[in-house]
Amino acid sequence: MNPLIECRSVAVEYPTMDGALKLYGDGLSLIIDQGAFVSVVGGSGWGKSTLVNLILGLEKPTRGSIHIRGENVTQRSFVSRCSRIKTAAVFQRPTAVPHLTVLQNLHLALSMISIPRRERNGR
Repeated sequence: MNPLIECRSVAVEYPTMDGALKLYGDGLSLIIDQGAFVSVVGGSGWGKSTLVNLILGLEKPTRGSIHIRGENVTQRSFVSRCSRIKTAAVFQRPTAVPHLTVLQNLHLALSMISIPRRERNGR
């Protein structure tokens, strides 16, 4: 059986204040099985939000790959990934997904409650 979520040697680079690149999660590997309850805990700046954002597709890894239900989804979108794992994200501050248009945000919300595309367009 394939795991629900698998991160393989994932890392992400961010620019620092002086313009250099800092690597986070160098070689992070993680397997989450179907039905597992997972808590991501740690201190400020330890990469909790980055890990979740990478899994959801809100950020793309600099290295490594992310697999959902055995499929490499590293380059797929947030909406596509949430649909693939049949889940949604609950953000600390309720806001729209910043890189989506208003219409795309509305479609996302309706798709998460299984409203067909044709009906979403009508709403």
